[in-house]
Amino acid sequence: MKASVISLETAQLSWWVSGQKGSCKKYYLDGQEDKLKEGRKPGDPGFVVEPMERYGMLTTMKGEAPSTTTYPTVEPLTYGTFYTRYTKALNGKGKVPVSPEGPAEAIGLIELARHSSSEGKTLSV
Repeated sequence: MKASVISLETAQLSWWVSGQKGSCKKYYLDGQEDKLKEGRKPGDPGFVVEPMERYGMLTTMKGEAPSTTTYPTVEPLTYGTFYTRYTKALNGKGKVPVSPEGPAEAIGLIELARHSSSEGKTLSV
C-alpha cells in the first residue's frame, strides 16, 4: 500500500491498494479544501461531490485480461452531519455514526501490512 506519493504529475495519487486479485487507485486529494477556498460551505449541496475524473478505479482480471472499472465517489457525511449524529447518540437518541468495529478492523489491517512488510511475504487476511 502506498499512502503518500508526491510527484510532478497533475493527477496526484491519493491512495493505492494492491492485492493478489486486483488493485484500487484514487487520484487527487480531498476536494473539500478547494471548495472552501471558492467560498462554498460544508452544508452546500454537492459540497463533497467529486467530478468524474476524480473517481476511483478498480482493476481486476476478467478472464485472461485486466479490466478497469471506474466508481463514483460516494458522498460521505460532512463533519457537521457526523457531529450532529454523534450528539444525538450521546443523548440516547440515535446510533453512534461510526461503529467501534470499523476502526478496530482498519488497525488490524495496518498491523498485518506492517508484519507482511517486515516478513517480506504476503499474509492472508
